[in-house]
Amino acid sequence: MSKITKSQQEKFVKELSRAQKESDVRIAYRNLFKTFYGDEVKIITEYHNTDILVESVDRLFYNLKLLAEIKYEEQFTEQKQARAMVAVQIIYYLHRFREAGESLPNILVAADKNEIFVLYGPKLYSYLDENFDWTISPSEAYQHNSELFNILIEDPNLDVFVHNLQSTNFDLNYIFTLIDELLNLDGAFNKIEISKQSLLKIFEDFNKNVFGGMAVDSKIKMQILFNKFLNNGKVYLHPEKKNTVCVITTGRKFTEYRVNASQFEAFFSQFDIQSNLWIYKELTEIADTLIEEVGRRFTGDFWTPKLWTDRAHELISEQLGNDWKEKYVVWDAASGTKNLTRDYKFNALFCSTLHEEEIAISDMYNPEATTFQYDFLNDDIWVHTGQRGFYDNLKMPAELIKALQANQPIVFFMNPPFGSNGDNANKSGKRDKEGIAKTKINDLMVAENIGSSAAQELYCQFIYRVQLWAKTFNYTKDLHFFFFNKGFLTSPSFGNFTEKLCRQFTFEAGFLFNAGEFHGTSSAWGIIFSHWKLNPNNNPQTEFQFDVLKNEENEIIEKCRWVAKKIDKKFTISSWINEIKVKGEKITDFPTTSDGIKNSIAKTRVKYTTKHSLGNLFNHNNNVQCSDKYLQLLSMPYKSGECPIIDESNFEKICVTFAVRKSAVEVFREQNLLWVRDKDVFRRPSETLQKSKNWDKFVADCVVYSLFASGSNQTSLRNYEYNGKNYRVNNEFFWLSKAQINALGIEHNNMEVQIDLQNDEERFVYKKITNYELKITSEAKALLDFATELLSKSFSLRQTYNNIQPKYNLNAWDAGWLQIHKMLFSNDRLNDSFKPLQAEFKQQLKALGDKICKVAEADGMI
Repeated sequence: MSKITKSQQEKFVKELSRAQKESDVRIAYRNLFKTFYGDEVKIITEYHNTDILVESVDRLFYNLKLLAEIKYEEQFTEQKQARAMVAVQIIYYLHRFREAGESLPNILVAADKNEIFVLYGPKLYSYLDENFDWTISPSEAYQHNSELFNILIEDPNLDVFVHNLQSTNFDLNYIFTLIDELLNLDGAFNKIEISKQSLLKIFEDFNKNVFGGMAVDSKIKMQILFNKFLNNGKVYLHPEKKNTVCVITTGRKFTEYRVNASQFEAFFSQFDIQSNLWIYKELTEIADTLIEEVGRRFTGDFWTPKLWTDRAHELISEQLGNDWKEKYVVWDAASGTKNLTRDYKFNALFCSTLHEEEIAISDMYNPEATTFQYDFLNDDIWVHTGQRGFYDNLKMPAELIKALQANQPIVFFMNPPFGSNGDNANKSGKRDKEGIAKTKINDLMVAENIGSSAAQELYCQFIYRVQLWAKTFNYTKDLHFFFFNKGFLTSPSFGNFTEKLCRQFTFEAGFLFNAGEFHGTSSAWGIIFSHWKLNPNNNPQTEFQFDVLKNEENEIIEKCRWVAKKIDKKFTISSWINEIKVKGEKITDFPTTSDGIKNSIAKTRVKYTTKHSLGNLFNHNNNVQCSDKYLQLLSMPYKSGECPIIDESNFEKICVTFAVRKSAVEVFREQNLLWVRDKDVFRRPSETLQKSKNWDKFVADCVVYSLFASGSNQTSLRNYEYNGKNYRVNNEFFWLSKAQINALGIEHNNMEVQIDLQNDEERFVYKKITNYELKITSEAKALLDFATELLSKSFSLRQTYNNIQPKYNLNAWDAGWLQIHKMLFSNDRLNDSFKPLQAEFKQQLKALGDKICKVAEADGMI
């Protein structure tokens, strides 16, 4: 048998997410079965009016006859009635097979766009012998055969585990393994092995399917899972109350919680449950992932994998000597379940955590440690405000405060939470993560003018608290901290925070690895582990060098080096744009957009545009990370946010900014370094480059690249409806003349285009090119020529496409590349006739982009 790859699964799930009707879902599953089984099976649709029948070509070799009933969107997990409904339909189909004298399907699958479950066919065969009305249509049988429907609701064979296709850890291969086991073992499931690796998926499925949307604290869910796996009798379904589980607590008291009882039993029936100490240890080791998974996404707490914990210990030993665990007082102030320290022994270890339940879970680890509940960002703040004394009312242990008073060598070793106050409003109007950064340390940072960005980041607050400990107890040496995260090193928004930190501490060493190593986090960014030594310095560092490390089959290898460079806001590429103040008659009546096509209306937007505006640049932030999705060239203002107006005075600067940022993203993506370079900040071009003989050619390259790159969303729209009014939007970035387009309109009998360009003016970019204001290079000319060729050859499609997809306005004479791309290459394309040419176009664009990025890197712009 084959195996479904990760990319094939992603393609399948994406296909399901795009499904608009049941037939779309059916096609996706048919393709899935074909992908997995290949030529070993024949796949038939509408056989006896069934959805999908999968049958082995050689039944002697592999006796598979699978019947799949596909729905659009049901509630299989939460409602057994939904499972019973589809089971009735399947049984009626089975009866048709029997009437035709054919062998019965032995594997039954029910699925929709979100869920799937598998039944062993023979478990339902007995119903075929009952005296039901078999003339009823299978699709309506559950409505007319209430007797069978009600029997199936009580049938334990339908207490099966329903798999969530959208689950982060779901693997399609598990479904095919189940099918194989049912065939080979005559319907008996193998029990799932409980391991550290499988526990992540187990807890996610337990949370989703057993509790669904029920409001039960995640700590309680974990307690139930612990006790069931330990088989200690402390968790059981209530014998009388429906959908209720009882949890025995201290003193033989019990607490009741609502669950999906059928899913509860089905879930635990998958495992070979027996009392075992190692299960406790395995669960505990990843409790940082299990406890409040959703809550930790809110606060930004993530556990550090052992591989990287061990590497962190190695770096500390390299920096402080192999005896640092004996020599130093060590404080992990975000210890969680002690995954940073649990495999090592310390002479003087202090472990504190905000979450008290984690102390009980991890009490078997680091018995030599003083472990205590402590809010590092709120507790004992008065110590730093001059109110000194005997510290009788401190929450922290007396031994720890005495060590600080005595200036004992100390190491702060932790992985603090990465959470910050969110910037995006959710559906309810409340901002994501709003309020989590409001702490007493935050108040002190704001009062000290440390910087709003740093003050909103929890990990920066942790660093600041360490700085306060050093100041409060007059440390002059032998105070070190080893922390994770990197954003503060490069962003101008953290400038004041980083400068003050570097005047007090010196960066010594560090390494960078992919954030995807942390369970549940994106792999699109990087995490640093860094060593900072107390060392007052009047010349703070501006560059920080890290080894970039990669996990290959559980072995760490060095990938490259990365240098984080601190940059002042006045040297960013955005500040270069803002040097020119756009003038001209202000206009307040104008439309906005989110992508050049959609007419999005935001609560806040730019206040005005100008009469001679050429468009707008949506220009969020200055770093690589935001240059992908948050950078667009538009023919009208973006719906909200930073949106500089483009006119003749700043046109070239805008194009250089856009092209440099976009081309760098593509180069770093190709190098698989986006996660390394994500926080790198773009700088303004040097005076040397701007005064060089190659500057004009560089500008011309950037202008041409800006016409066609990702995010080049300049469009020409007619009757663009916005806020109850219609507008005409012109594309001043169009590169061809009216005469050229008019000739094409005549040649292809497109009267609308001919009418549209009457009494209109030539576009700005066309005039720049024809007036020789742009010194077009060979790479730029090749791209322009190929784009023109595609436009000309596809012109005959415009009238038809405009009728089918009027929202893209392909009969506007100056329709931009985004509109042309939609017609030729997108999922909304008219046909596949131009699809083979897309690769060549991308290659032309890449050649120009690579050239631009090379110049920018050599100049230090990135």
